[in-house]
Amino acid sequence: SETPYVSPPPPALTSSAYAIAFNDVKALGQQDGDAERNEISTFWLADAGTVRETGTWLQAGLSIAAQEGTIASISQMARLFALLGMAIADGVVVSWETKARYFTWRPTTAIREADTDGNPSTILDPSWTSRIGSVGGTPEYNSGTSTFAGAASRVIELFYGNSQLDFCFQTDLAQRPRCYPSAFAAAVEAGRSRIFQGIHFQ
Repeated sequence: SETPYVSPPPPALTSSAYAIAFNDVKALGQQDGDAERNEISTFWLADAGTVRETGTWLQAGLSIAAQEGTIASISQMARLFALLGMAIADGVVVSWETKARYFTWRPTTAIREADTDGNPSTILDPSWTSRIGSVGGTPEYNSGTSTFAGAASRVIELFYGNSQLDFCFQTDLAQRPRCYPSAFAAAVEAGRSRIFQGIHFQ
């Protein structure tokens, strides 16, 4: 049977929407010495040897649980992390089904081979390299990190009944914690980090 919630198709390579996304990551996704983009990129990177992209939201959940006093209740902690785990796992299924369905190229390939996309608003750069030096290991569309972030942030909002719950947390590669005015704001930054890393389109 077909997986529910698979994303609609990405913009056509010849579309203006694609050109906008292409030029966005081309400008912001390479190493440029920008301290804020470098910090956001590293914070959400989750390379091998870390808790990975899914685990960053468990780290966020632990920080929020400690801040909100949830950590004092075994039953509430079990409920929170069961919900986070289920939502993230469902997100993995949907994201990977979407990736397999559309099988799109990553920005590094797209930028280096832009003369083949049929779009006059995209200009190739055969030496372009992502900020993190990686092409990415799965089809580009859609972003697993963004999918997990959307699922986990919504669970946090619903669990605490608060869409403006501010919190701070730290990931494995980060030099310091980052703070957010809401779970949704953290999710937006998680998604945007993939553009700064140079491995996804918006």
